[in-house]
Amino acid sequence: MTDGDHHDRWQTDGKFFRAGSRRVRINAVTYGPFPGGWPASFDPDFTAIVKAGFNSIRLYDLPDLDLLEAAARNGLRVFGGLKWAQSADFLGTPGLYTNAVVQLTEALREVGTHPALAGIYVGNEVPADLARWMGPVKVREAIELLIETGREVAPHLLFAYANYPSTEYLEPEN
Repeated sequence: MTDGDHHDRWQTDGKFFRAGSRRVRINAVTYGPFPGGWPASFDPDFTAIVKAGFNSIRLYDLPDLDLLEAAARNGLRVFGGLKWAQSADFLGTPGLYTNAVVQLTEALREVGTHPALAGIYVGNEVPADLARWMGPVKVREAIELLIETGREVAPHLLFAYANYPSTEYLEPEN
């Protein structure tokens, strides 16, 4: 993998994924979070992850350059997670949502072109009661705006929102 190697980036292909002209099966495992921060070295973990048959990792935070470099050395792709105040009234509390947009934009400008970065989860399971309180349509629109922001800064990356059955109605339309 080299910087700017966009022809080998994972992209959607209908209900499948592809890298260039070949189909890709994503075999991912969650990595972290760790008490006290990231480990001193990622290589031992990443070697074991690859040996176990995985080709990607999912984080609940945004990756830094060291993690992405280690992932690239080991042939792994990374799905980062935007860690923000999604479990609070982010639409009614000034600054919470704006901070998420700024955090996403800054992170993508810093590491968004790294070839090991496959995509970003812009949200993770907004609690159902909170989504009802803020209004499902407004919450969905806020998630969609995060996806649009990410695509404006890094159009070559995949963007998603992770939910669970009790908030399955929060499906971004983009």
